[in-house]
Amino acid sequence: MNVVSGWFKGEFTALGEPWLEHDERYRRSEEFIRVLRGSWTEDHFSFSGDFYRIHGYNLKPKPLRKPHPEIFQGGTSRGARDMAARVSDWYFCNGNTVDGIKAQVDDIRTKTADAGRPRGMTVLENVELGSDFRGRATFLEQAFRLGRARREERRSRDEAREILALLEIADHRSEIVGRLPYGLQKRVELGRALAPRPKLLLLDEPMAGMSFDEKRDMCRFIIHAHETLGTTLVLIEHHLGVVMDLSDHVIVLDHGRKIADGTAEAVRKDPAVIEAYIGNFVD
Repeated sequence: MNVVSGWFKGEFTALGEPWLEHDERYRRSEEFIRVLRGSWTEDHFSFSGDFYRIHGYNLKPKPLRKPHPEIFQGGTSRGARDMAARVSDWYFCNGNTVDGIKAQVDDIRTKTADAGRPRGMTVLENVELGSDFRGRATFLEQAFRLGRARREERRSRDEAREILALLEIADHRSEIVGRLPYGLQKRVELGRALAPRPKLLLLDEPMAGMSFDEKRDMCRFIIHAHETLGTTLVLIEHHLGVVMDLSDHVIVLDHGRKIADGTAEAVRKDPAVIEAYIGNFVD
């Protein structure tokens, strides 16, 4: 399936539809793809997003030959590549030079791995990757699984299992990450980041592309990780509700300029924040 999220403005408005900004078109397309895939692959599928609300839907008959619809993704923009990494099966480049195409492909591969979708990797294996850099075993020890290599492997697996239990994804430990629903993939991504037990963890828009229910769950797991592991979290997020629910201290930027700095409650009432992000009612 090829989902057309772009088109030229004239073609779009000729259908009587309002013209949407670039990133907004991709945001809506991504939610449509997630609904399409979920309804094709899950029984009693439920989804609560910004544009689609579905409860307990069963599609019959379901496709037989493929585990899910094959999604083709094109586009050279950042938004297109980000969406392709999160939900698409195939990515094709349009235009650009040979070096430019190679850069796009490399970018997609990196973003796909960051999104927790390495092909053929299970949930447990994916989370274990977060601890790999802490190993002290030599090359020979690793090659022949001797001494420290075996101890480190057991330690990494045990620590990964603890993270899976913390994030309530232990039941999915043997499943391929790329076949999981998007919300679970994001949880695996969080688990991989928590695996090495960092003292400080930077999360850059961890709720991007999530439905309301998925955002609520992710907030709960972030708080649980902070309380259980003692990890200090620095969160970059544009969703005000998420920021206010999670944060002890909030710094607000408007076009790169700091306009507020303080507790969540103080920032919530700050006139500059209200003006920049919420807006004032006009009589």
